Amino acid sequence: MPPQTVPPPSPSSAAPAPSAEAGSEALPRIVPVRRTGRWTAAVAVLVLLGLALDSVVRNDAFQWDVVLSYFATVPVLRGLWLTLWLTAVVMVLGFALGALLAVLRLSGNPVLQAVSWGTCGCSGPRRSWSSSCSGSTSAPCTRRSSASPRPASSARSPSPSSG
Repeated sequence: MPPQTVPPPSPSSAAPAPSAEAGSEALPRIVPVRRTGRWTAAVAVLVLLGLALDSVVRNDAFQWDVVLSYFATVPVLRGLWLTLWLTAVVMVLGFALGALLAVLRLSGNPVLQAVSWGTCGCSGPRRSWSSSCSGSTSAPCTRRSSASPRPASSARSPSPSSG
């Protein structure tokens, strides 16, 4: 079956404009807000970045010939290569571990889910297993709502000399 073309609507088939006789007013035209502050800030930041880059490139105090001579040495290039290689390896391992933990979390097996929750939720900075997790493997870890968890010994208790 060949594709069918639809003719464009004719001006006579369009909806009639509201008439002033019926008492209805024409709707106001919607105009997008002009964001002059955004454009001004963007231009100012770009100008400042250009000036800073120009200052760095044209400044003789940087001694770019000396920088290039040291940068092109074998130990620096080896260190650069090692840094890039380690970055790539860690990215691949992080992606693989993250995908594995996501699959474990979506698993129907409660043991695998608990392992995933324990790995993802209890290994953050300044958190220990006893202070941030409930200790059971059936429930996911619960974190405190405050930024730094308080140890249990910091709770105030009335002392005999305070009265």
